[in-house]
Amino acid sequence: MPNLDGSVRQLNQDVYNALGKVQNPRQMSVNEAKAVREAVLKDGKVDNAESDLLAELRTSDRNRTEVRVTQKAEFDPSSLTLGPVSGEAAEQLDIGRLDVLKAKANILVDDASTWTRENVSQPLQENVIKPAAEWTDRNVVQPINEHVVQPVVQMFSHIWQYDPAQGTPSERQANCGPASAHIVGTNLGLDMPNLQEIRRNVGARTGNGQGAFAISTGQLVDAVENQATEEGRRIEGDETRLNTNVDQVLNQMRERLAAGEQVVLLTSNLAIQQPTTLRSNSGSGHYVVVNEVKPDGSIVISDPQRQGANQVTYSRQQLATHLQRRERFGRENMMVSFRDLDASSAVAAQPTPNNTGTVVS
Repeated sequence: MPNLDGSVRQLNQDVYNALGKVQNPRQMSVNEAKAVREAVLKDGKVDNAESDLLAELRTSDRNRTEVRVTQKAEFDPSSLTLGPVSGEAAEQLDIGRLDVLKAKANILVDDASTWTRENVSQPLQENVIKPAAEWTDRNVVQPINEHVVQPVVQMFSHIWQYDPAQGTPSERQANCGPASAHIVGTNLGLDMPNLQEIRRNVGARTGNGQGAFAISTGQLVDAVENQATEEGRRIEGDETRLNTNVDQVLNQMRERLAAGEQVVLLTSNLAIQQPTTLRSNSGSGHYVVVNEVKPDGSIVISDPQRQGANQVTYSRQQLATHLQRRERFGRENMMVSFRDLDASSAVAAQPTPNNTGTVVS
């Protein structure tokens, strides 16, 4: 655990140089934070000094006015002094285990590619290496992505709606919508902003006070689609009204997930299993992200109201009860799904084998 004492010692040259290029040490920009992030991940690991730096710069202690950084064990006149970062810049410096694994994997791939280009003849590359790579991608990489990488990404994409860094107390009570947008956007590879910024981007209510702070399904769609557009991606959201026929609802979600789409469910709060009265808040809406529909009709969800709860399972009967409960309150059950149009286009462009084993373009 880093010691948050306002100082970082023995930082490596690449990260120190990236920090030295920060124009305003009191307010690091998003692009400058990205450069620091790249320098940290350059060698595919995060050492103790780098871990200390990331924690110091992202501290929530607003009384902290500076972070002193040096390459040596003790401070000298060449030490850097920076202020804590916040907002999108802080998100760039939120480096988790999955980020480190990806960086290490990229290094290994680059090393293998360089070795192959330098040591393997062109005919061998063309006739052996390339076909082997294509076979591996089709039969190994894609299944690993589906069964290993995607679940790991879901683990790290989960965000807790009550995190104090994600908005005011009034916002956090109704942050399940922004959190669900953040989770599905991250699952789709988007660099989603924090939950308060998501609210601002879609015109949702911010600050403190009485009354409703929840976002609509339309605003949830806008949050993901707008971020995709900003990053040059094409992601399409779709809102579907659901009835109380639990088998129909399960089939609808199962079909969307099978098509590679992200699915958000809005129904009454699944975590409240035994409301004390009909007028308890168990009928009010709560957004969750559906990761899987199992053969027995149970669903596996990421629930923003539960810290670290990216794989919570509810039975078919529990879902049926909550679909009916929300309808009794006069409110609609909804499914919001998101499709990556760029990925769909890439799949559609792939040649299709015919039943003789040849390829039809």
